[in-house]
Amino acid sequence: MNDTNNVSNVPIPSAMEMESQNDKFVVIDHDLDCEFNSKNIECEPETSIVDNEIRQDNIASDSNIKEKNKSNEKLFQDKSIQVTSGDFKVSFCSFIKTDQDLITMCNIRNFKILDELSCLVDEAYPPSRKTLLNTREKIILTTAKLKLDIAFSALTILFNQVSEVTIRNVFYDTVKKLASVLQSVVTRVTKEEIERNMPKCFQNFKATTSVLDCTEIKIQKPKCLKCRIKLYSHYKGDLTVKFMTEVTPAGIIVFVSESFGGRASDKCIFNYSGILQNLESTRDAIMVDKGFLINEECLEKRIKLIRPPFLKNKQQLSEEEALLNREIASARVHVERMNQRIKQFQLLNNKLPWYFINYIDDIFLICCGLANLGIPILNDDKF
Repeated sequence: MNDTNNVSNVPIPSAMEMESQNDKFVVIDHDLDCEFNSKNIECEPETSIVDNEIRQDNIASDSNIKEKNKSNEKLFQDKSIQVTSGDFKVSFCSFIKTDQDLITMCNIRNFKILDELSCLVDEAYPPSRKTLLNTREKIILTTAKLKLDIAFSALTILFNQVSEVTIRNVFYDTVKKLASVLQSVVTRVTKEEIERNMPKCFQNFKATTSVLDCTEIKIQKPKCLKCRIKLYSHYKGDLTVKFMTEVTPAGIIVFVSESFGGRASDKCIFNYSGILQNLESTRDAIMVDKGFLINEECLEKRIKLIRPPFLKNKQQLSEEEALLNREIASARVHVERMNQRIKQFQLLNNKLPWYFINYIDDIFLICCGLANLGIPILNDDKF
């Protein structure tokens, strides 16, 4: 009952009062509309000025925020990215730090020999212009290719992204220059020097001045049919290029023949090389393998021929022949180590690409020259 009376006692506003209140509501709505609609022309001047100032402050604050973000981004970039990959280049040669590293990668005995080779190449072939790689790097590139048989495309990565065409040209050019320089390393020595350095295993063959052997290198099949016929080796059952080497009893290579097709016999290469012209009649002797059928040539020149005996139609060798065979084998085994050292260059162990055929003589000479500059195959106690 009390609630009902209270409701009934609430005064009812008059029409004028309600109209005035509606005007207030309209003004309030108008103010709200002005606050969110900047194009409202019914805004009071003071209100529009305040709104403009607020908008300008907002624009200024937005621009300040953007500038701060840009400065923060720049600061972040400066702190996180000190350098880019193009700012520096690491050379493959810088990873070769010790003599053992040099032997492993290039089969060069030490850095002293490498520096000497670089100086000799520069003296013989003075550089006419500045190139991407210096002479030292070119020699490392070339010998690394010979030692490890690295693909030219891989060498472009190791040598600071130098193009493959440039890498090939550097290799071919350096092969010619190195072969010319190392020619002085593969040269004949005097009879007196050979006698002074005669190892103990040659005591029964003191007249020996040279040990001859032939080496065959497999090569890819050419398109020319005549070339295939000349290159086919019945001994290897494949296409090969053949060289003859002359080694002293102390294990030094003193002569390398020109390249021949695998079809050429040891006797043919021997006669073409003219080795007998450098030997002294009735005094010198040469030691060869069974493939050298040069009895008549040595007999005519009166040069002693030391060769393992043939079994021929006999069931077994005689006691004298067996002892001779063992003595020759014990003497030749040390010289064979020099041939094995040449084969440490993987380019010669793998099947040689045909495009190397014009450079094979120089390549083989370089391998022989570096083998001579390596660690001696016989220790001092073997003499």
